[in-house]
Amino acid sequence: MRVEDFNALFRRYAKDLTRFLQRRVTSPDLAADIAQEAFLRVMQAKPRAPIADPRAYLFRTAANLAVNQRRHQRVLPMAANPEVELALVADRAPLQDRIFDGRAQLTALTQAIAELPPRQREAFRLHALHHLSPPEIAERLGISRNMVERHLRLAIARCLERMPDLGQDDLQ
Repeated sequence: MRVEDFNALFRRYAKDLTRFLQRRVTSPDLAADIAQEAFLRVMQAKPRAPIADPRAYLFRTAANLAVNQRRHQRVLPMAANPEVELALVADRAPLQDRIFDGRAQLTALTQAIAELPPRQREAFRLHALHHLSPPEIAERLGISRNMVERHLRLAIARCLERMPDLGQDDLQ
């Protein structure tokens, strides 16, 4: 379609087409968007034969786009209302009470670890933070493996005393 013909078509039918679409879709903004899309498709169309009735072609294109929009809304009804969609999106952030409890537990654990005797604290730190095995800790600290295991047992027991809500798996 020539630009001059398209401009004339737009000036003549833009308001009528938008009113036509407002009766078929959920909002005036959506009708305006579909009308714009219809004009764009008519302008870009490369029909095999000349378009006999450009108005009919334009309105049929717009009607088809409106039908597609309604189908899409039935499949995804939330997309038409962004507020509903946003309300249904789960917030992955922890609740404030869980954050508060977590901070309190972290403070209690930090205090419990700080109160451990130096060798127990170091063995526990190497095991819990650096994931070293008892033989690796024994080598690094220059003590026996049995002593490392004893230090770890005592450190875990002391931490559990200070933090009854935690299980032993949480500390290892």
